[in-house]
Amino acid sequence: MTLISPSSDSVGLALSSLKSGRKGISPAYGAALSEAASVCIANFNHSNPASMHVQDNANIILADIIWEEPSEQIVRTWADLEVATEQGAYCLAALLVEKYGLEVMQRSRKGTGFDFWLGPPDQELLLFQNLVRLEVSGILCGDDSSIAQRSRIKVEQTKRSDDTKIPAVIAVIEFSNPAARIIERCKL
Repeated sequence: MTLISPSSDSVGLALSSLKSGRKGISPAYGAALSEAASVCIANFNHSNPASMHVQDNANIILADIIWEEPSEQIVRTWADLEVATEQGAYCLAALLVEKYGLEVMQRSRKGTGFDFWLGPPDQELLLFQNLVRLEVSGILCGDDSSIAQRSRIKVEQTKRSDDTKIPAVIAVIEFSNPAARIIERCKL
């Protein structure tokens, strides 16, 4: 299983679409992830849609993040920006991998070195069949060098589960100047 690059050099990411859930994300959790991402984006007064540069192993694409202005209650709920950054990164990573032909199928257990299992959207969850490991990391305020450094750290982290012989995808999401780095490793 490998990532299929988007057919266009520009994609749309509607955060609210995660509110309907996915195979591995309940509607309630999807709504919470959407809120967290919106708080992080609003924290920097980005336009709507907010433009995010996405670099994968071979291409750079532009993603338009369509987000809802968070209410004061939502901002207070996500006042811990470290937690909001982590959960907001999960939101954007889940939506981005869909543009590459995969969907979040299940949350991974702690200690595995990755966050979620991915699979084709038309597939039911079968034990390790056509699955991909996804490790996500969020950076609230950084630059290209911090994205590169975090990417290296996360690549190393996923090596803990390389004995599975299952491909891994690393998604690093930065919010201050929206950017994402998508790395695919262990192609089989």
